[in-house]
This record gives sequence, C-alpha cells and structure tokens, in this order.
Amino acid sequence: MGKIPIALQLYTVRDDLAENPVQTIQKVSEIGYQGVEGADSAIRAAAGVGLIWASPFGPLRVNYAHPFMKEDYDETQQFSFGFSSRF
Repeated sequence: MGKIPIALQLYTVRDDLAENPVQTIQKVSEIGYQGVEGADSAIRAAAGVGLIWASPFGPLRVNYAHPFMKEDYDETQQFSFGFSSRF
C-alpha cells in the first residue's frame, strides 16, 4: 500500500500567511506537509425535491436537484436513488 500524502488547510495558518506568505509556505513544507488546500469561498445554491415511499421491502427514496449557482469545476449529482431496510 502506498503512502497517503498529508496536506494542510491554509486556513489554519491564515494569520502567518497574511504576514509572510513565502516563509509560511516554506515552513509548512519543512514540517513535512506534501500539499496544501486553499479556501474556496464561492457561494453555491441548488433546489430540489425528494420523495420517500414506505414500500413493503423498506423505505425507497428518490431525489432530484438542480444547481443554479455553481462553479465550472464543481461535480454535480442531479438524481439519486436510495433504499434501506426496516429494523
């Protein structure tokens, strides 16, 4: 099994990053982090509807949603189907 790279969220060092970004990134690298995750503050929104049917086999769920505010790189899932069993 390969190594899992460890990354740091830049939000956790935001104060240091504001004062000296180059030195902060260098120190993060020296500590051993192999990547960083930036903050994405773009607003997103979607609207949808869902139905649940208490079937004899267990609850069935069907959902449909449509994103009306999204970024080009967002992955969307407009339709989902789920089922479960009763206890």
